[in-house]
Amino acid sequence: MNIQSGSPGLTPQSPEPDAARSSIITTRTDLIQALCDAAQLEHGLCCAYLFAAFSIKRHPEEGVPAHRLADLRSWESVLLLIARQEMEHLGIACNLLTAIGGMPYLQNPTFPIAANRYGELPGLPLQRFSEKTIRRFFTFETPEMIHLRQVIRSRIKSEDYATALVIACK
Repeated sequence: MNIQSGSPGLTPQSPEPDAARSSIITTRTDLIQALCDAAQLEHGLCCAYLFAAFSIKRHPEEGVPAHRLADLRSWESVLLLIARQEMEHLGIACNLLTAIGGMPYLQNPTFPIAANRYGELPGLPLQRFSEKTIRRFFTFETPEMIHLRQVIRSRIKSEDYATALVIACK
């Protein structure tokens, strides 16, 4: 019996997403793999948010003006809150896996996580807190339909955004 899937004869789910695999889930095995991918993504995001939060300067000795310390503490608390939410998402993915007879599989994320490992998402390096880091996080937190529209628009050569919206909304 395969421990990963709880069923005889099934191969363990890959810790690496398969680029050739369809995004359409038609079997229990597809669902287990998709949930494993989701858990891995949430784990990586949690690490990235924590890294950014803990890289924020906290003391005037680090060159931070005293009047900016409250802002930095506020930003840090927001990043820690989001990291906690990513942990909740990770827990949900793992609970769903268990509920369908799968077994959560988490490997140590190797940073940077490659671009397009999870579909159209960008790479995910561990980066210090910066405007660039926050923009990267926005990409991961953007609702899927908005992100899908942006991807489609970026791939259309002309300025015909109406066509892009029609494609995205079908």
